[in-house]
Amino acid sequence: MDTFNKGLNAIFALASNVGYGAALIGIKDFMEKADKSELSLRYWPWDFNENKQYLTMGLIGRFQQI
Repeated sequence: MDTFNKGLNAIFALASNVGYGAALIGIKDFMEKADKSELSLRYWPWDFNENKQYLTMGLIGRFQQI
């Protein structure tokens, strides 16, 4: 939860440090092509069980019109 309170950059840094680099590359690619006026990102912890907790992210948007 401390990472959540630090903001989105801290969350991305955490994710990249624990082996999710490919997912972050995909998110970055999508964000570069997305219409920023309609981009929505949400994230929340998912308590899978008492031994594991996952960071769940949802990204919704539309691609820019070319």
